[in-house]
Amino acid sequence: MSERRYQKLIKIIYLIAVFLILAIIILSILLSKKNTFYGDKICNNKACIKAANMILQNIDLSVDPCDNFYEFSCGNFLKTSRIPDEQSRIDIFDTLRDRLAFNVADLLSKPIDNDENESIKKAKKVYTSCMDEETIDKFGELRVLNFIKDELFGWPILSLNDSSIYLTTPLDKIVKLHLLDTHFLFDFFISANPKDPSTSIIRLSQPFWLFNKELYNNPSTVSAYKVFIQKIIQIFSPDNQYLKLDIDKMFELEKEFGLKQVDSNIRRNSHYKNYTINELQLKLPKFDWKKFFSSLFTFSEKTEIHDNETILIDDWEYFEKATELFYNSTKTDRKNLDNLIVWIFLKDRTTFLPKKFKDAKLELDRVIKGTSSMPSRSLTCSNFVLETMEYAVGRLYIENYFNNASKAAATDMILNIQNEFKEMLNELDWMDEKSKQIAIEKANSIDIKIGFPEFLYNDTFMVELYEKYSLSEYEFFDNLISVLKVDTITSLNNLRKKSDKKEWLIGPAIVNAFYSSPNNQICFPAGILQFPFYDVESPNYLNYGGIGSVIGHEITHGFDDRGRLYDKDGIFHEEVSEGLWTNKTVENYKEKVQCIIDQYNNYISKQVNRSVNGIQTQGENIADNGGIKQSFRAYKKWAKKYGPEPILPGLNFNQEQLFFINYGQVWCGKFRDQNLMSRILNGQHSPAEFRVIGPTSNFDEFSRAFNCKTGQKNHPKNKCSVW
Repeated sequence: MSERRYQKLIKIIYLIAVFLILAIIILSILLSKKNTFYGDKICNNKACIKAANMILQNIDLSVDPCDNFYEFSCGNFLKTSRIPDEQSRIDIFDTLRDRLAFNVADLLSKPIDNDENESIKKAKKVYTSCMDEETIDKFGELRVLNFIKDELFGWPILSLNDSSIYLTTPLDKIVKLHLLDTHFLFDFFISANPKDPSTSIIRLSQPFWLFNKELYNNPSTVSAYKVFIQKIIQIFSPDNQYLKLDIDKMFELEKEFGLKQVDSNIRRNSHYKNYTINELQLKLPKFDWKKFFSSLFTFSEKTEIHDNETILIDDWEYFEKATELFYNSTKTDRKNLDNLIVWIFLKDRTTFLPKKFKDAKLELDRVIKGTSSMPSRSLTCSNFVLETMEYAVGRLYIENYFNNASKAAATDMILNIQNEFKEMLNELDWMDEKSKQIAIEKANSIDIKIGFPEFLYNDTFMVELYEKYSLSEYEFFDNLISVLKVDTITSLNNLRKKSDKKEWLIGPAIVNAFYSSPNNQICFPAGILQFPFYDVESPNYLNYGGIGSVIGHEITHGFDDRGRLYDKDGIFHEEVSEGLWTNKTVENYKEKVQCIIDQYNNYISKQVNRSVNGIQTQGENIADNGGIKQSFRAYKKWAKKYGPEPILPGLNFNQEQLFFINYGQVWCGKFRDQNLMSRILNGQHSPAEFRVIGPTSNFDEFSRAFNCKTGQKNHPKNKCSVW
């Protein structure tokens, strides 16, 4: 090689080396700086890694968030999730509920400790008896048969030639069923008096055991339901040659009652009527109201009933028709009426009977729910004890699974969001100053319950709470009946009791949140204060997107189409009564709400080709739309005060985008057709996809965060906004 060529090669190598060194220096500088797009560092703690992993598992990056934010947030969840055979859906809520129930099952299955509070000992006894399937299978059928004979006065469909079963009237049987928390002709409960929430009142409504009207005319449902009835009765009476005919007649009577139900749209916009028992007897003379109430309250140890007692009645049109049908049936269709009354007690309790009773329901569940097997026994029993002894189980859960640091941190979040709601009120142009002040006073008066009540650790109180339960480790059916009776009698005893508006209304071991209009109370039990809704170690953009939006949702319920009719003290006001908003503000409000109703009416679930009922779901839709706005604004204010938080690893999203992504992902869900159709027909909530699409498409801050163009599906030109 010549000297000249050698010198040239050295220069080239030198230039390449300089270039590489400069590139390394520039790259090092870039890597050493904070991410200029996000303005902060990467969060690498366990909570952030867990959150990032969940987001990556659920998200579908091939979808434009501005076209369909639900499919963007949950697309991969929908593709990869499998609905278990025993479930009709799989979603974040149910996943958390099952995990909590299994955790509780582990605690309840531990041997009783002599030092434990008596309430916890009783909870463990109930769980043990429920899990004892061997005893249930061996003696359960006889227990039920004797119970029908001794407590329900017999069942004609099993006693073809026994006229003695008619010695007791249908009304007597209905009274007995109410003692067992089974409401045949109408639902009965003791509730806060709408005009004086510090007192209680008797309230009646159409019963909840009836199918939706549509299902009574659905051939596959009707056929499966009749087969279910037949299988149950044949367990007791395998040789009844008239069984199918008896079932057909009984079903036709049930259908007649079912078709008299008031439709959900009418129920949503109607208010109760109130009459004394004397007045009610004159209004609806075909039912013996005086005898019903006097007979029912003979079970009470403290409460006497009188003919001037005021009764609140919802669904008045149902009562007019149903009491007429009941009266006629007592005269011309007595056998089928008595058959139906006893059947209603049995049909929803097969889960707690011997295995052959549960197996008899599998085909009906397949048709109605789409399931093909039963849930695990431990899950069933755990949920039963959770519902039955919610505070005893709640204490166990708090002691073993709840991070107490969550309570204080979440309380701060609630106050921030509550303040943001009041600021939003002041910015509204459709609400006059008088109405704003009334609304702000109500917002200021909201009672906040979070985590768990302190009385869980009052040993004496906890013992007294369940002292009347007579429970055994070996007799589950007897335990069930004991609990039903004690709870009903306790409710009857509370009719004259002054209510405490500050009392807890729900146990802590539940994955949900609540707003109570009579109490003007929001409640966030310990069970929902867990990932992905909330984690004290997670960045706040995730917490505000998760539990924060739920907090805003519950606050907004105080101002939805129903909640707005209650004042700060929980007193109900008629539409035109004084003390609430002005007529002009109400008129403007209804225009705003009509936009929401129309928007959701136009949403169609492609899976079942059915549109959402915008009237039926309006309260929840208003709350969803208000909740996300309050929480996002509160988070922005928090971030401005404390600075930007680290972003999640492995994701190319900023803090605001991650707020919305977590909001979207807490609603990820996959549903069988039967479940989805049931939710649309009967539910107060819109299907999950529209709980994500609706609120985000109405929110300009969402469109700004994802740089959406006007006209894209998740950024329509015309948006709806109430709060």
